[in-house]
Amino acid sequence: MFANDAGRELYRRATGRELELDMPITARWEEPARRGYEALYRRALEGESFVVEVELSRQPAVLVSVRFSPIRSPDGVVGVVTVGRDVTALRGAESALRRIARGVVSATGEEFFQKLVGSLTDVLGVQVAYVARFGADGLVRSVAVQEGAAPGEPFARPQASAPCAEMWSRPGRVCFATRCDVACRHSECWRAVRAHAGIALLDSRGEPIGALGVGHGAAFADATHVTDVLEIFATRAAAELERQDQLEELRRGERLEAVARLAGGIAHDFNNLLTIIQGTAASELEDLTPGTPLAQSLTDIRDASESAARIVQELSALARAQELSAAPTDLRASVARLEGVLRRLVGPAAALELELGNQPVIAHTDGRQLERVVVNLVKNARDALRHDGGRIVVALHHGAQGIELSVSDSGAGIPPDVLPHIFEPFFSTKPADQGTGLGLASTYGIVRQLGGTITVESEPGRGTTFRVRLPAAGQVPADDGARGTEPPPPSADTTVLVLEDDPAQRSLASVLLRRSGYRVVTAADGAEAERVMQAQPVDVLLADVVLPGSSGPAVAAELTTRHPALATLYMSGYSEAVLGDHGLAQGSAGFIAKPFTRTALAAAVQAARARVA
Repeated sequence: MFANDAGRELYRRATGRELELDMPITARWEEPARRGYEALYRRALEGESFVVEVELSRQPAVLVSVRFSPIRSPDGVVGVVTVGRDVTALRGAESALRRIARGVVSATGEEFFQKLVGSLTDVLGVQVAYVARFGADGLVRSVAVQEGAAPGEPFARPQASAPCAEMWSRPGRVCFATRCDVACRHSECWRAVRAHAGIALLDSRGEPIGALGVGHGAAFADATHVTDVLEIFATRAAAELERQDQLEELRRGERLEAVARLAGGIAHDFNNLLTIIQGTAASELEDLTPGTPLAQSLTDIRDASESAARIVQELSALARAQELSAAPTDLRASVARLEGVLRRLVGPAAALELELGNQPVIAHTDGRQLERVVVNLVKNARDALRHDGGRIVVALHHGAQGIELSVSDSGAGIPPDVLPHIFEPFFSTKPADQGTGLGLASTYGIVRQLGGTITVESEPGRGTTFRVRLPAAGQVPADDGARGTEPPPPSADTTVLVLEDDPAQRSLASVLLRRSGYRVVTAADGAEAERVMQAQPVDVLLADVVLPGSSGPAVAAELTTRHPALATLYMSGYSEAVLGDHGLAQGSAGFIAKPFTRTALAAAVQAARARVA
């Protein structure tokens, strides 16, 4: 009796004919659809209300969801109202989603991303699909690209010029673009793309970490369908991308830890050797006339060993095996004190700017080690500048996550393939004779040991910025009035027992102490040390921490039980920070790290004796 325009259009699409009114319903359809419709209308005329989905017979098939409702009168059912809705696109989308889901449900990592983009190009009928990751350097890099039936080329583009760049400002929403800002330069498929759709991938904190997008050579036939598909799979893609980043960070941390343990062992062995080299050279120089050939040779040996000791310090920092003395520290004052050193380091060709503010910036940290971090970063920035100059900025301010110290340069920037390796030990882009590859690695170790984080942002041609973030501290740093206090001079009646299993180390320590005015006795192990103590009085025990079958702290505990007045000083090629497994509790007794000078050893012995006086 009546059909609206949409109903007429639906009938035209299904049958290829115009709808005629006032004709039997069943006459409008050909077999076998006629018997099906006759049964449906009979159910409605018998008083049943229901919804059914039917496939109209014309190709391509049209799927319609139809509600049958009987028209009632006092005499019973007198007619039927049908309301139909075209669900062809909806069912197609659902089928497409199921096809994509079947392909990626069990995949992870690279396999997941490649299956996802492959399914998107197939199901959506687009030319290009891609998953990309945001980098700290502001670049967007492909994780997986699919062009038609074959994997596409990887790309790296500045975030602002990537397809659908406005998606970054609309987190979680699909955006469409018609411009062709594509990343691949060599692919004919990419150059033919004229329509893009993309959605930002958000991490667990809601921050964009990447993008999922598709491209086509013409306008999308069904933008709603594209939107639905991208929104549904963006969550899974984001979770997988974040998981991959976390796994890579874990692997990088494990690699660094393995190298750090190796570095710590190397540092210990080198410290023992350098103790002998430095100590012997310094001791012999005291008896020689300056300027003689032998004195000059020993001076060269001493200077070379000091250079080697600085490399060992870098290894110790990499191993996070250095002794720290954390306290509330005004970083503004610390960096300001370095200004002269930094300007000499940078040289006259480059401009150095300090943006430190006017107020104290207090962090709970080791100021001495943080100064090493600043010097290392400025030195790295200087090396990144061109020979004709440039600009280096050291900035300090309170950030949302504590205190941020940044060092920026206007240099050439770091290539994208180099950036992930920048903190790896022994990795260097400098010539072999111009770097050890330990500067940034040791800086990373120091910052981590200080409880902070360090990140790098760089783009080729636009410079580099390193950011160090440290926890803030509210306490004003105290003025240590005892900092300049010197221990009392050595006493001629002070006897020191040197407990050291290595004969060369034992001999050197004895020579240095005797030259400082002490009486010295020696022992190679705990049993011999006990015999020496029984034979004569001893004022100070100088013990190596690690001994064969025992340890310096264990021997000292036995000796001090029977000799309470015995002062104890420990020495080791390891730092105090990593000797807890050998019974050395930090701060419980004196400690001196190898290599040491005669003056430093004498001062440490006197300080140890003063603690029990």
